[in-house]
Amino acid sequence: MANLTDHTYFKGDINLPASVLEGNYEVINAYISQYEPEVLKMLLGYDLYKALKVQIDAETYSDPWKAFIEGAEYTVDTDYKVKWNGLVNSEKKSFIAYYVFYQYMRDTVTSTSGVGEVLNSAENATRIAAIDKMSYAYNRFVDLYGTLRDGSFIPSAYRYLYENEDSFDLWLFEPVTKVNSFGI
Repeated sequence: MANLTDHTYFKGDINLPASVLEGNYEVINAYISQYEPEVLKMLLGYDLYKALKVQIDAETYSDPWKAFIEGAEYTVDTDYKVKWNGLVNSEKKSFIAYYVFYQYMRDTVTSTSGVGEVLNSAENATRIAAIDKMSYAYNRFVDLYGTLRDGSFIPSAYRYLYENEDSFDLWLFEPVTKVNSFGI
């Protein structure tokens, strides 16, 4: 099963431990395989996701999928040009990667033991809460994924689909909202 995201997207502000990104990519590939379809179904709806999945599996993209996956310029309100970077891009920035990173961190920040959830201790290191980094990653996911039309010109997946709605007639968007470290 092909995916749009791979281990090379997890760098910079969503860098994962070397143990996850070196050599055998089994762990991160499992997260990508689980959460890439989930977030694409949230963005597109199940029917449109199935149509996209056919393109991904074939690794050949027809219009309008090619522009959605690889990026394109489009016009907003007849005079404002915006660049959508697509789901696969040379900058290695994708809402999918931020979403996968958030899910990975959520699952690995603690370990489950017979006495409940525990924090692993590390020699020569001070453990700090991961919530700030997780909140940042999730909020960056929201920025790139998009929110219901709010008048902003953020080049998000939502905005691209909204401006090209005629090409994606089965589109069913699930909105998401930002989070903060205080849970409000």
